[in-house]
Amino acid sequence: NEENIKQPLIWERILRFAEANFSLEGQELTVSLLLESHGKLVDELADDMQTSTGIELEPSMSLNQLGELLQKSFNWALEIDFDDPEKQRRFWYYSEEKLEPRFGDRYADPGAEQEMPLAVGRDVFLLNKKIKSVTDDISVGTFVQNHPEFRNIVRRVQTVVRFPYAEIRDNIVDAEMRPIDLLRFKLAFFGASKFDPKSDLWTRITLFQGAPLPDQFVGNDSDEWAFPFCPDIVAA
Repeated sequence: NEENIKQPLIWERILRFAEANFSLEGQELTVSLLLESHGKLVDELADDMQTSTGIELEPSMSLNQLGELLQKSFNWALEIDFDDPEKQRRFWYYSEEKLEPRFGDRYADPGAEQEMPLAVGRDVFLLNKKIKSVTDDISVGTFVQNHPEFRNIVRRVQTVVRFPYAEIRDNIVDAEMRPIDLLRFKLAFFGASKFDPKSDLWTRITLFQGAPLPDQFVGNDSDEWAFPFCPDIVAA
């Protein structure tokens, strides 16, 4: 109400109210609306909203600490029995013509030696087995010197362990793996909706259905086209 608007720190109070009463999505929308009204203050900040995609090795970490990281953050991978050949039947590679990801059968198709490093679960599983076979608590640096084949997965574990959404927590080289599930997951980030799968390998989608044209950005509801309306429920 008008009395609330006259009180100091109105933006902060709106934010605190959202944090206490809204879902995470509602909180994000509230923050976006608050920022939008201060374009001159925040527009240039977009140049700093980036993160490094590099992965770094921490050689001073002890091997025991690395093993604890696996148990804490990659337990989903350790629960999969990669000693079963069917759990790693598939492999991913880039097509030569379009440089797009492709899906192969490790035991029937050529090219497994060109595999993309996407079998994170399997690599974590093998790393954990190797760590358990080392009796001394050596440093990670010494470990990767002795076993350089694990350097990449060690670096990945040490880097992404700080980011809970960094990995797809599933076995994407399993014999039963369906690429369509990954496609739906990725395309949803781009605003895709109404998925129409044509096989396990590809799907048709709809983008921006219902979005207004430039001359339709009028009225109080022009910014709400992306949100579905709650249907009116009529009592029987």
